[in-house]
Amino acid sequence: MRTIRTQRFVRGTQNKENTNGLAPFVSEVCGARMPVKGIRRVQIKGYHFTPNVNVDTGSEIDSSEFKSAGNLVVVISQVKFINPTLLEAVIFAGDTEGRFDLIVRNGNLNSGDTGNETIVVINPVWVDLRTTSVIDLGLEISPGVIINRNLEKGLWGINRSSDFNSAVKFRAFPWKRCDDLSFSIVFTLSEIEGISLFGIGGIGIEVGNLGSEPLFEAESHLFVINGTANQMYGGGSRYRRWTQDIGGTASFEVSKFYKLNYNFSSTRTLMTISEVDPLNFDRSVLFLRQWFLDSPSDNEVLLPYWTVGSNQNFFLTAFKIG
Repeated sequence: MRTIRTQRFVRGTQNKENTNGLAPFVSEVCGARMPVKGIRRVQIKGYHFTPNVNVDTGSEIDSSEFKSAGNLVVVISQVKFINPTLLEAVIFAGDTEGRFDLIVRNGNLNSGDTGNETIVVINPVWVDLRTTSVIDLGLEISPGVIINRNLEKGLWGINRSSDFNSAVKFRAFPWKRCDDLSFSIVFTLSEIEGISLFGIGGIGIEVGNLGSEPLFEAESHLFVINGTANQMYGGGSRYRRWTQDIGGTASFEVSKFYKLNYNFSSTRTLMTISEVDPLNFDRSVLFLRQWFLDSPSDNEVLLPYWTVGSNQNFFLTAFKIG
């Protein structure tokens, strides 16, 4: 992925001027991470928005390769004023991956650089833990944990602490909760024994200080014990202890690959576990379980999270965001 360098310009003027004299300010854009040629309705949060507002990318592509090819980059349309702190708009992504600015304009006043690079166009890809450089994963690891790699199965861990008191954050792969992105993580077993938990955590978790209730620090993670799973733990805080049954027991076989999927939406999160093709993690071989997640966690920024446990026969193979 690359950032497209831009030049700012004002697309015309407005007949109505901003009457409050305050420039608009963009604090957050929700839903603006999308694939190439994707379309998403986004929320633009901030201050000092007015009913006569306009929104654009504030940019032109200078490179002749894009001009000559006629490639569409990013277009913002159907802007709707909700109130002075909230706008809605539809964003159309073109053929180019990158990060793009978003500019809110109230007459001759604009949001400046407060919306810089808030539009992210990137095709979701599998991060293969069998081959991706460990340095590129941005791992934050609890003391007493050693992470190793198996070139056929993925990452596995040795935990020299207690079963639940050691975790790993994949700090290089965060995403915003309000973007409602799906998340998938693939795992496999070499033996039917031991325990491990994996799923999603908040970016603020301190893996070196998980406290007395480490099981509940995660957003939500699946508990795999002796080749089976029937519960999730989490809640996002040691003070908010959450567990959930998944509606039955899923059983996993040695040397097969399984995918845990979070399908986020603005109202609910649909969870599924399936056996998948080891050569194509997007192709399901056998459906195992489905349920709706009810975790009360509200972390604003999420990332892949792994409680290593005592299972050296458990491997994280890959994950995908979006």
